[in-house]
Amino acid sequence: IGLFGVTTNATLKNIGLPDCSIIGGYNVGALVGYMGYNSIRTSSISDCYCTGEVSGISYVGGLVGVNQTSGITNSYSTCKVAALTDAAGLLALNINSTIANCFYDKNTSGQSDNIGKG
Repeated sequence: IGLFGVTTNATLKNIGLPDCSIIGGYNVGALVGYMGYNSIRTSSISDCYCTGEVSGISYVGGLVGVNQTSGITNSYSTCKVAALTDAAGLLALNINSTIANCFYDKNTSGQSDNIGKG
């Protein structure tokens, strides 16, 4: 769930989502729910931002829900993020991926120990 639910072999650049309101279940992000697939099918995000609110059950991030073998650079989220478990301000789960020059700035809330700020 997100502007893009799943991306493989995608390049997302210069995209802004102001005042978004995203509500989903699993793998939820304002911009991308699930990014990448494996080392052959990667995606990238650069110079993108999201503001607003994102909520779901699990793997909820302000910019990306799950990021696998993909890169995110020069991007940020100021979304308020809420989930039952596994949530964070920028992305909820990062698997073998590169994150550079990115930040988040909002509250993240949930009901488990896997609620982070990153």
